[in-house]
Amino acid sequence: MNMMNWLQNTIKPLVLTCCLLTFACNADAQKLALRNNALLDIACVPNLSLDVALGRKTSISIEGFASWTLYGHKFKTYGVIPEFRYWFAGRTFTRWFVGVDMILAAYKVQFRSTLYDGECYGGGITFGYDFNLGRHWSLDLHAGVAPVYYNHRRSYQGDVLDNPTEYKEHGIAILPLQIGVSFVYIIK
Repeated sequence: MNMMNWLQNTIKPLVLTCCLLTFACNADAQKLALRNNALLDIACVPNLSLDVALGRKTSISIEGFASWTLYGHKFKTYGVIPEFRYWFAGRTFTRWFVGVDMILAAYKVQFRSTLYDGECYGGGITFGYDFNLGRHWSLDLHAGVAPVYYNHRRSYQGDVLDNPTEYKEHGIAILPLQIGVSFVYIIK
């Protein structure tokens, strides 16, 4: 299956689930927020997240990211990170939280003469703190870790591949996930 089709078929159910959970909750408690991770921006990976409060102590979000280059090197990646957060302060988007998240991503990365072309998915846990800066603004510091399954083809400059769609390496790696300093704009 083509990676783009796989990612699109995976995103649709996630977005539908997020919408259903949003409409199933009490409308009075809802808050919407847009979040941008400045650390990913510094790494030349544009990103944006939509956060929806489900109740007084819970929220869900879906973050999308993509990159075409990394400081002049071949580095193409795109993916989504859905996340469920539990807020300890008694209201969403305030103080300490713990999150359970997933990652679904595709990548094509070249380091020196080695090219990695594949996809990864996994899930993990995130911890963080949200500083309220005003009525509509906050600063979100968070970090997490996740076991991630990867499936990719490794090739070297000058190689002739017999079957370019064949994946030659796969495995599980423990990776940092959702590390960031995010600026949050609370819409309502």
